[in-house]
Amino acid sequence: MDYYLNEEYQKEAIGLLINQFRKRSDLSLNELAENVGISSQYLHEIEKGKKKGNDEIYKSIFDFLNIQFYDDLNKGQKYVRLFDEMVDAYIDMDSKKRKQLAQEILSDPYIQISYFHPIYYLTKFMTNELDLSSGADIEDINDCLKVYSIFSKQQKAIFNYIRGINANSYESDRAQFYFNQSLEESCNAEISAMAYYMMGKNFTKSYDFANAIDCLNLSKDMLIKCNHFHRIVYPTIVLGIVYILMRQTQLMEKYLLAASKIAFNYNDKENYFVSMINIASGHLKLCNFDQCIQYSLQLLQEGCNDYRLYYYLAWSYYMLDDKENAAKYRDLLVKHNKHVYMDIDNYEICLNYLLAGKYEAYFKKLKKYYETCKKKNSIEDNEILLERLVNYCDENQLIEEGYYYQKEYIKLLKKS
Repeated sequence: MDYYLNEEYQKEAIGLLINQFRKRSDLSLNELAENVGISSQYLHEIEKGKKKGNDEIYKSIFDFLNIQFYDDLNKGQKYVRLFDEMVDAYIDMDSKKRKQLAQEILSDPYIQISYFHPIYYLTKFMTNELDLSSGADIEDINDCLKVYSIFSKQQKAIFNYIRGINANSYESDRAQFYFNQSLEESCNAEISAMAYYMMGKNFTKSYDFANAIDCLNLSKDMLIKCNHFHRIVYPTIVLGIVYILMRQTQLMEKYLLAASKIAFNYNDKENYFVSMINIASGHLKLCNFDQCIQYSLQLLQEGCNDYRLYYYLAWSYYMLDDKENAAKYRDLLVKHNKHVYMDIDNYEICLNYLLAGKYEAYFKKLKKYYETCKKKNSIEDNEILLERLVNYCDENQLIEEGYYYQKEYIKLLKKS
């Protein structure tokens, strides 16, 4: 609360509020200054927070703009508390509580015309970004940017963190920039831990494993110090995925089993299944087919209905030359495929060709899918496809094509 009692903060907050309402009323500086009896230069300095007007000047400005400014700092304490509780609820993954607190902040018009109006704009931005399928619109972001200079350090950190999440879906470099900004501003270890987690995910996507491991371990360490033990499941899962991509079976199992145990202890079925599915998937990618079958069957017995498991089982049994079980699980895959994952759709077609003995059609499908993934720069998919293409060429003595795909595979390994 002390932050809002600072005279410099109050001066800037009132200035920004006057600027916003003047522009909403479509008034120029000169027009408003003339009507309240001050110079346009003085009004400009008030709006910029460089000068403080006296009570009479402020009253004249607010009266002319037809707004009533609330300067009750005691009532404002409530909104500071509600905002802090809302951020804590977000960190604790309690979306129901976060939404309730946000609604309480946004539903009172007082906050928009008080010293605490930056809290209103940040709450609105957070709510729309997290709860609307389309995310926050440009107006929400611009409203926050207008008052960014008087955000507290915690508010700047959470604003940049959530902007990073938004950018993460379309531009990884921009997302990393916002996460770095969040870390620079953050005085909150939980927010810093979340930023390191997101940076670790991005480094994983770009196959920068050294930086990914550093960021994810920093995230874990901070969450442990903050006693946010449930949240540790997220960086732990991504660490397991990193070790899948690094082809380190033991470390992959170590981290993903640890994540599944954390999730199980907190009755978090969703992340328990995510952890275990990644173990099954990891074993498939690393050609540990017996282990892939073991974990996939365990998940089905535990009630997991993720249809990817049928693909893992069908492919593993086929590679172990058990075509009967391969066909059984291929049929289950066809029956339950919800066509959410493009790779599974394509591998289902490949399985059909293999089980029908149409090997040339299988090879042709692999080549076509590889060209699609190559254009998308999908490193993980490309690696799997190139392994299968090289193996097919080797088994069928296709020397020229085999040489081409081996060169492609080596280039990909050097890149990653």
